[in-house]
Amino acid sequence: MKPDKCHHHDLKWADELISTLPPKLQLKVCFAYCEAYQEAFDSEPSEIKKEGAARREANTRLRLFVERHNKPKKSDWTFTS
Repeated sequence: MKPDKCHHHDLKWADELISTLPPKLQLKVCFAYCEAYQEAFDSEPSEIKKEGAARREANTRLRLFVERHNKPKKSDWTFTS
């Protein structure tokens, strides 16, 4: 699942992260990534900084979401003796 609003340098990375999520979540997260990218791009007043601001915001949101979602839950812990 590849975001359509994404810098070409981030496309493979974003796709790899999104693919670690359950299939039901992938489309929703992809749309959220594109939305975050576009919102940050549009809200940055400086033309020179627009792309960087959009990349930083969308990539940070994606990274944090995937980290939280893929974090092992206590019930997943196994104890061996």
